[in-house]
This record gives sequence, C-alpha cells and structure tokens, in this order.
Amino acid sequence: MAVNSINNKRYPQISFKYKGKKLYVRMHRLAAYCFYGDAMYDAGIVVRHLNDIKTDLRRVNIKLGTQKQNIEDMSPLSIKEANKKRRKFNLENGVKPPRTYKISDSEIPSIIEMLDEGLTQREVARLYMVHHSTIGYINSNRRYTYEENRNP
Repeated sequence: MAVNSINNKRYPQISFKYKGKKLYVRMHRLAAYCFYGDAMYDAGIVVRHLNDIKTDLRRVNIKLGTQKQNIEDMSPLSIKEANKKRRKFNLENGVKPPRTYKISDSEIPSIIEMLDEGLTQREVARLYMVHHSTIGYINSNRRYTYEENRNP
C-alpha cells in the first residue's frame, strides 16, 4: 500500500493491489466511509470539506451533503480558484459555454433605438433584466441578430 498525491494534485490518495489490480482510493472518501459508513453511497451525496483544506481529514471537517451544500461551503478564494481553473481548461480545450438567448433577435433593433435615444446601457439592461455587458455587446457591434453579432 502506498500513499500518494502525485497524479492527483487536489486530493491525497492511497493505492493498493487487490487480486492483481492496482486500486486508488481518495483519502477523504476513506475517512468519510469510516465516519458515516454506507450513507456516503446514497444517491446525490458527496463528501464535503468544511474548511476547504483537502488534506484535513478530521471528522469536524468531513461531512456528507449535496453538491449544492458543497458549493455553498466554499470560501470566496476557493470559488475564484475553481473558476480560474475552469476558464483555463476551457481555453486549452476549446470548450465554449452553451449560448443562451436572453434577448431575442426581434428585440435587438429596439435596444439599439433606445441607446440612440440616449438611454444608458445599464438602464436598458435593467429593462431587459440582463447584464449591462450584454447590451454593451449589442451596442458595440450594431448588428441586428445574434448570428450577425457572432460573425462580424
């Protein structure tokens, strides 16, 4: 049996051989099993680290819960780091987020008209309940459909 974290920068793990196969178990999952038993295998349950220190395997830090609770436990710094890693991965692998159409093509001409009449991007954004950068994108490109804006 060996303890390592070489191949997994985030969680320490142990490896051992069983019936000729090398198996890996993350230490926090082993600790959760010791503390909570088979409950950790219930549907929708994840192992949470309350203090965001992945090597802290004390019972006060290891809890079971939902993914939503796990995200709510994260510190602002951890959330920032996770977002940074996700953006880096997406850039390196050409992953693009799905495009959600918050504003229909038919509304774009009236948005441009409002901006021309003197409304600010923030005021228009509040009317359409979108982020002001969405209106800024429409304003700076001055095209009348998403397809035209996407391929200037």
